[in-house]
Amino acid sequence: MNDQDPLSGFHESESIARKAYFRLARKNIGITYLVVSTYVPLIYVLSIIYLDFSERSPFLSQIAWELTHSPFIYITYMLIVSILIYRLKKIPLVLEKIQEIKKREPPKRLRKFSRLLASSFSPLTYLPTVIYLVVVLALLDVLPLNKELSNIIGNIVNLSILILILLYFHKIFSQLNVDKPRVEDFIAIAGAIVGFIGGIFNPYFFFVFSFSWMIAGLSIVRKFW
Repeated sequence: MNDQDPLSGFHESESIARKAYFRLARKNIGITYLVVSTYVPLIYVLSIIYLDFSERSPFLSQIAWELTHSPFIYITYMLIVSILIYRLKKIPLVLEKIQEIKKREPPKRLRKFSRLLASSFSPLTYLPTVIYLVVVLALLDVLPLNKELSNIIGNIVNLSILILILLYFHKIFSQLNVDKPRVEDFIAIAGAIVGFIGGIFNPYFFFVFSFSWMIAGLSIVRKFW
């Protein structure tokens, strides 16, 4: 008589799948940290090119000015981060299916609840909020607001977008039930808060944000690549 649990192989496969998805999620958040960390240095370099090449190469200087003062770079970064986030969209759905198999056809209400839970982790639920925040940023350029007030609102909105991104990743980690926030995550959160709040008073604080996210990203990518 074989007393082995007939679902033991399934449970082992589930554990392997969770670890694989965890590695994917961790790698994606590490890449996200690295990508976002390059934004401030890139804008700073373009500003230097604009100032230093205004006489030697007016054409190059004009290109740098256009890039710095247009939404092109910001939109490009948003698209890259959105792709990294969207790559994880299947994880909640797969885990929902696993739970249904483990429970062997759960009651109808439980099945509806599990689907609702899975959808709450979908990138699409974050999309409307992020769009509203980006629209607010766009309005700051056209509304007749005081420059200092506009900068304060812009910093808060950008900080909110970054926090939404981190919340999404860590909801994925929570559902995978294989990870807790790490030192790198606390460094990234602290760096974002210090950078964007301090940036209201001195723009060089943005480099604190950039440096902290670069350190966090390099550390995570080194561990999970």
